[in-house]
Amino acid sequence: MDTFFLRLFFGILKLLPLSGVNLEQVHMIASTKLTMDRRRKPATWKRSQQKEPSNAMLYAMFLYALMGLFMGFMIFAVPDFMLAMIILHTYLLFMLIMILITDFSNVLLDTSDSQIILPKPVTSRTLLVARTLHIVVYLGQLILAIMICPVIATFFKYGGAVGFSLLLTTLLTAAIGIFITYILYGLVLRYTSEQRVKDIIGYFQVFMTVFFAVAYQVIPRLINLSETVFSFELHWYSYLLPPVWMAGLLDSVKTVTIDGARISMIVFAIGFPLLAGFVIAKYLAPYFSRFMSAPAEGGTLIQTKSARNRKAHLSEKLAGILCRSCYENASFAQVWKITGRDKNFKMQFYPSLAYIPVFIFIIFFRNFKDVDQKLADLPNGNMFLWLLYLGMFAVTLSLTLISYYENYTASWVYQTAPVNKPGELINGAIKALLVKFFIPIYLVMSTLTLVIWDYKTLDDVLLVGFNSILIFYISALMSTHYLPFSQQPNAKQQSGRFLMVLLRMFLIGILVALHWLALKISWLVIALVPLAFAGCWWLHQRVQQLPWRKIVM
Repeated sequence: MDTFFLRLFFGILKLLPLSGVNLEQVHMIASTKLTMDRRRKPATWKRSQQKEPSNAMLYAMFLYALMGLFMGFMIFAVPDFMLAMIILHTYLLFMLIMILITDFSNVLLDTSDSQIILPKPVTSRTLLVARTLHIVVYLGQLILAIMICPVIATFFKYGGAVGFSLLLTTLLTAAIGIFITYILYGLVLRYTSEQRVKDIIGYFQVFMTVFFAVAYQVIPRLINLSETVFSFELHWYSYLLPPVWMAGLLDSVKTVTIDGARISMIVFAIGFPLLAGFVIAKYLAPYFSRFMSAPAEGGTLIQTKSARNRKAHLSEKLAGILCRSCYENASFAQVWKITGRDKNFKMQFYPSLAYIPVFIFIIFFRNFKDVDQKLADLPNGNMFLWLLYLGMFAVTLSLTLISYYENYTASWVYQTAPVNKPGELINGAIKALLVKFFIPIYLVMSTLTLVIWDYKTLDDVLLVGFNSILIFYISALMSTHYLPFSQQPNAKQQSGRFLMVLLRMFLIGILVALHWLALKISWLVIALVPLAFAGCWWLHQRVQQLPWRKIVM
């Protein structure tokens, strides 16, 4: 697909009067970059759960086309034309900005061209044209995948005139999306360093992963199709929204009607993207290139390292308090720091944390009907058990994730260090995960429980805390014993993760059921607290004594 687009746009490029540009070098550089795109997996994919594809770009386009298929159904389902087109162009604009920020950031922020290509006999003008061609081809594939199904649906339902006009508004919306992306990057680069920009993009990727995970569960429960009114009314703020401009242009074509409101929409729809393109070519792109070519300032790097050192100080203090040996201490600090820096870990683990409020919503409310009555009835039941155990449902996933790391080859240090009991390293990792992720969630849930169900649940809160730690250690003992961040992330090694998740859910379900039965005897819950504590201590010692023959390297 990229070869077709490259030939198409390169043929157009030959017709342009470009002085000082070596077209042969442009084609070579652009084709090389597109080859790299095929091998680069999108940032929003969970790398540890999928095999490495031979053409990642083709897989990504298939997924985007599949999402576009639902938008095609939406065009048939929504009777109001303006509303359908507003939703479609909002979806297009959102997807473009999201993908440009997450998956294309390594291209926009790539400074290696200036260090690798420019020292060769390649002019800066040639490199600029090659980068532009690469971006255009990339966007061409992206837009085709996103919009092919909605465009076909529009042709079928509204005819050729509206269909061809939708192609025009798609290009205009793409120009606005690129403009907004450049503005966002420019603002961030203006006030921070390049490395900080990459960190912000990493957090944005995590946010988008969490957003889709939560929206998948919540939004369908909020929609009541029987009460939904499919209509759109024009307000003064509608003139500020690009999707409304595009819908107004298409509505003019469909109804063959011109009035003051539609003329304004057409002017905005065509004029603003043209102005945005001029600003990008004249000011933003050159500024962006100059900024990315400039060397990083040392002060920013020093400041970043200093901030990281201050953050690390907390983990070292906690390790000194909670860990008994130097190896356990080192593993605690290592897991604490890497889980705070590794983007892949965050993208796989944080969505599980985001599911906590989703599960609270599903378990306690199901929908937004009669929320006040349901809140009033909460203190009369024992639903606080689910609230207290939810934290462990989410946090146990981290136990599997810390075994896998992209820089797993550094794990040779484990075998060279004089460690007699590798169980100390696993114990340090478990303590880091419990302190960093479980305890904050547990404290929040315990506070909510004590506020809603009163102090009479204090013994239940204590028992849940020790039971949760018990589950964590049982999971650690029953799973394959890997040292932290020592395994290559691939699907084959992690094929048993789903089974372990089911097993952990089964264990938690048993404990919740036993705890619920214990509530029927007033003194039994507080009597089980020291027993659960003793179990935690015994399992802690079991993990501590794990020998090398039990460790998989």
